[in-house]
Amino acid sequence: FGVPAGGFDATARAALARVHPADRFAVLRRLAAARAGRDAAAEFRVVHPDGAVRWLRAAARATGRTADRAARVVGITHDVTLVRERERLLAEQSTLADLRAEVGMALNQDAPLAAVLRGCCAAIHARTR
Repeated sequence: FGVPAGGFDATARAALARVHPADRFAVLRRLAAARAGRDAAAEFRVVHPDGAVRWLRAAARATGRTADRAARVVGITHDVTLVRERERLLAEQSTLADLRAEVGMALNQDAPLAAVLRGCCAAIHARTR
C-alpha cells in the first residue's frame, strides 16, 4: 500500500482509504460478500501516498460465524501492476501488428496512398474507442 513496513494500520478502513475512488464501490461489495460468509476476489487499484497507482489482486474468505456475519475475514493481497502493464503492452503490440498487416495488404493491392491512410486512420479509431 506504499507505506514502510510497520507503518500501515492493517484494518479494512485503512485499506479502503488507499483504494482508487473509481474502484472503491466494487471493493466494498466484495468485502461485504466476504463478511457475509462468501469467498471474494477482486482486482483493483490503490493510490500510494506519493501518488503512484498500483494494481492489486485480493482474495478473502470468512472464518467462523456469528449470528449474521463472519466472525473474521482473512485474505491475501498481491501487486499485479507488472502483469497489467504487460497485458496492456501486448494488446498494443497486437493492434500494431494488425495495422501493419492491413497496410501491407492495401499496399500490395496497389491501393492509392490516400485510401491506405484513410483505412489506417479508421482502423486506429476503431481500436482505440
